Amino acid sequence: MNTDKTIQKSKPGRPVNSGRVSRPLTNREVRSLLGACYGAFGLRNRGIIILGLCGLRVGTIMKLLISDLLDPNGQIKDSFVLDASREKSKRTHRYYVSKQAKSILKDYLDSVELVTDSPVFPSPKTGKFMSSSAGSRLIGNLLIRAEIYDNTSHSLRKTFAPRCYVEH
Repeated sequence: MNTDKTIQKSKPGRPVNSGRVSRPLTNREVRSLLGACYGAFGLRNRGIIILGLCGLRVGTIMKLLISDLLDPNGQIKDSFVLDASREKSKRTHRYYVSKQAKSILKDYLDSVELVTDSPVFPSPKTGKFMSSSAGSRLIGNLLIRAEIYDNTSHSLRKTFAPRCYVEH
């Protein structure tokens, strides 16, 4: 029996030093990330990024309906509520839309055909909801395009929290 090696029991949760870890983005990185959203899907990508910066999870962003964001007059709401059945946490949440987010979303929504119960960000292939994993890959690719490495799509949500605390 070799006594040089010790066997350690694994602890619950994510193993130490494995996988990618997200961190909040700096203001410079946020500007760089928004600047990396160009091309045919640039407005859509900016909309996805800005909603992530408003605190929404990627899966929640991908499942948004036009009726969630627009009031009956066709204006973007100041805030919207998603019920527990549509949230990962299984709790009802109210999300607030910043002035910058409203501007970016207005530009995007003006460029697409609006149908009340259709996805805000439909899949280019099917026209139905994009999957959470597709949204995460999209944001990951945008982070790389913006030269922000060693970060994940969750960094958008992590960027939201400190800004709320510091700025308000």
